Amino acid sequence: MAAPTLSAGSTPAPAASDRRWLFGPWVDLLLGCGLGYALWISLVPWLGLDAPSLAAAGLVVSVLLAGPHYGATLLRVYGSRSDFRKYRFFTVGWSALVWIAFVVGLHDLWVGSFLITLYFTWSPWHYTGQNYGVAVMFLRRRGVPLPPLVKRALYASFALSFLLAFASMHRAVQLSSYGVGDFMGSRYSFLPLGLPPGWHPTIFAVLLGLYAATTAFAAVLLLRRAPARDLVPVAALVVTQALWFSLPHTWAFATGTRIDAQSVAFLFVWAILGHSVQYLWVTTAYAVGKGPGAAAGRVKYLLATLAAGSAIWTLPALVFAPQALGTHPYGMGLFLMIAAAVNLQHFALDGAIWKLRDTGVGRILIADAKAGEGEPADPAWPRPLRGAAWAFGGAMAAVALFGAWTQASVANAIRGGDQAGFERGRARLVALGRDDPHYGLFEAVDRIAKDDRDGAVAALLASIRLYPTADAWLLLAQVLDEKGDVERALAAYRETVTLDASRVDAWHRAGVRLLERGQRAAALDALRRASALSPADARIAADLALAESSATP
Repeated sequence: MAAPTLSAGSTPAPAASDRRWLFGPWVDLLLGCGLGYALWISLVPWLGLDAPSLAAAGLVVSVLLAGPHYGATLLRVYGSRSDFRKYRFFTVGWSALVWIAFVVGLHDLWVGSFLITLYFTWSPWHYTGQNYGVAVMFLRRRGVPLPPLVKRALYASFALSFLLAFASMHRAVQLSSYGVGDFMGSRYSFLPLGLPPGWHPTIFAVLLGLYAATTAFAAVLLLRRAPARDLVPVAALVVTQALWFSLPHTWAFATGTRIDAQSVAFLFVWAILGHSVQYLWVTTAYAVGKGPGAAAGRVKYLLATLAAGSAIWTLPALVFAPQALGTHPYGMGLFLMIAAAVNLQHFALDGAIWKLRDTGVGRILIADAKAGEGEPADPAWPRPLRGAAWAFGGAMAAVALFGAWTQASVANAIRGGDQAGFERGRARLVALGRDDPHYGLFEAVDRIAKDDRDGAVAALLASIRLYPTADAWLLLAQVLDEKGDVERALAAYRETVTLDASRVDAWHRAGVRLLERGQRAAALDALRRASALSPADARIAADLALAESSATP
């Protein structure tokens, strides 16, 4: 739900006490207001799970939760002929633009980087809008009056929380790995606006002060109009918003500590899942309601969202895998590009369809009317088309679950040194178009441990053919160096620094070998670069001194 479109309307609030909640207090607080997310985050340190285990769990859980939340939007706008026509600009025009840009971005790094940057920037705004919209819904259901001043103060609190994240993401030198440099080792980069470092402390401090003031002001205004118990859901949503955005960035700003990539990944992934649960909670209430037979209807609806969400994520991964029409492996850019396209389509569609001032949405989510009640019947799509969609979506869901489970098992095999399990899992991922050049590195390391240098070279060359990385080139150079194949080793060192000029080992080793071959000028250049990158390294300093003395007439 997008913030600008989730304004409250004049839909009358229900008077009955059971209408204060969508499903009941505990379900609504846990799933809709973020209490479940807060409990999970607080329990993680006590569960003894390491980051890789949490990441592996997140892969599978994301298919079951994040995917369906996208599917819910697709069902709303593409499952209904009337909504498809009503929102044609978004269902056809915007969606086509996004997916055309996706295809272009697979071949143009700037276009791809722009799409990913737009996705990462828009994402917290999208989450913010949903939190604000749900807060307004709860207030309306309780009959709390919302004059313009109160509504604007509450809106400002959520919007300023987003701006804190925005300011952190788009400074020239970030304090968070969120939106910094390349993504997951891919060649795509975040493109920050580059707020000057000298300005950032002032900008952030002003935003933080305004955020604290408007949040307190909104709380005072609401407490004058409603008892505290009626504001519990809103308070929970304000806390959830702070956990997702305000607190992490404020902590980084106040301490000057950079939030590392692993922590950012954990917080971002689980915030996505928290947002997805919230979205499914409210869309299920909208689509199915609470009447007789609702339980069976909810199961069918959630299965449909799983099918639709799996299709939009899985089909592009199959079609644009490197062995098909694509250029980037799944874990080295393709997944991020799919995420950008799926989300940019979703953000715009979502902003168009979820408006509390929309009479249909307001009657259902505020007044507890049934979906479709009082509206003309919506003609269904032809039965064969619906059957084909169910079959295709079910197949895509199976592929998505199998792929996520296999990725998690391969990660576990790598951590545990289970070569046989790794090879079985990798073969399955290759069949799904999800091979990864890093898997070749693991195989090469295993070959080296078994003193099979030729096997290691073969594994590394296969990894490079799939997608060249500095890690693979450097390890190949080292193996060739040890085999005495200096000419090919030097070529591999050159490829390493071409991809990543910060590789000290590559510059150093290449400099030593060049010096041994009498290529003093090239050796001096390589060793000086190594020394500039690591001036305290005594070995590099000694080799550079030797090269400089040998070059002296």
